[in-house]
Amino acid sequence: MDDTVVRVLLIEDNAENTAAIRECLAGAGNVRIELACTKSVSAGLARLTENGCDVILLGLNLRSNVGVDALHQVYRQSPDVPVVVLTGPDSDKLAGEAVRTGVIEHLVKGPVDTHSLVLSIRYAMERSRRGRAEDALANERQLLQQLLESQERDRKLIAYEIHDGFVQQAAGALLHLQAVPELRAQDTAEAEKSLDLGTQLLSGSIREARRIIGGLRPPVLDEARIVAAIEYVISETEKHGGPTIEFSHDVPFDRLPAPLETAVFRIVQEALANATRHSQSKKVRIGLEQSNGYLRINVQDWGIGFDPTEVKEDRFGLQGIRERARLLGGRSTIDSTLGKGTRVLVELPLSGLQ
Repeated sequence: MDDTVVRVLLIEDNAENTAAIRECLAGAGNVRIELACTKSVSAGLARLTENGCDVILLGLNLRSNVGVDALHQVYRQSPDVPVVVLTGPDSDKLAGEAVRTGVIEHLVKGPVDTHSLVLSIRYAMERSRRGRAEDALANERQLLQQLLESQERDRKLIAYEIHDGFVQQAAGALLHLQAVPELRAQDTAEAEKSLDLGTQLLSGSIREARRIIGGLRPPVLDEARIVAAIEYVISETEKHGGPTIEFSHDVPFDRLPAPLETAVFRIVQEALANATRHSQSKKVRIGLEQSNGYLRINVQDWGIGFDPTEVKEDRFGLQGIRERARLLGGRSTIDSTLGKGTRVLVELPLSGLQ
């Protein structure tokens, strides 16, 4: 912290306290501190929105905001900015309420030495940093758990599809073909019939195998570029009915690095699946374009929409879209309004990918 500037926002309407804190921080030595002062929470929040800060020193005995209400206002706007609360010498109850609210550091107004004040600022920032890191780690663990559960569900689904489709047809074909030699010695017509049935079942099992493979990674993604792969997904989707699907693309490249092609394919596949299964829209529009070093994916419908705040945790599809974008250094936006439809916008950087 000594080599960087620490931006401190002081929200305090007592001139003497403000002057004392300013004097303390001026003598902070090798810690470079930029102090901004406001006299009310509203002015402080406006300053915070405009310029940001690294830590807030918040008086809880303001004439405009008395008590932890001021703290709640700060947390609502900037929950990630650490706060050191300042209370009067006879405000033990108020200090206790602040601590229960989640405040990291507390100082009593009055004579404050530079070392204690700087130490509180350091401690608040470090605790806040650790808290964010712990939250990020918890989120990563939860996402990993969801990924593992989703992967296990996918494996079970593939196993069921192989068993109920490919294996059943292949087993039936084998039985009919094994019966042909014996039937030929007894009834040629029955033998030919068994051969035909076996051949049909074998052909069906091959088609089923290709369908399963195509669902995992369509051969067209290896054989042609991403535009053709998206057209394949659209074609397969339209075979089962549903909305009209429009696809526009403006991309000058021929091929992309394999990780990026796979991510784009999966994002479009998942967004299109959500639109066709849940939106009840009569039309879905897919856009793919390159602009300013980014590949922009836009999937939009005009269906029933949903409330993003009420999406269940097991709706891994939307989370998967966000995570694919994040892992590739991109950004994603999922906007939806009840009765007006949903728009999935993903931007992936093209630079630095080999």
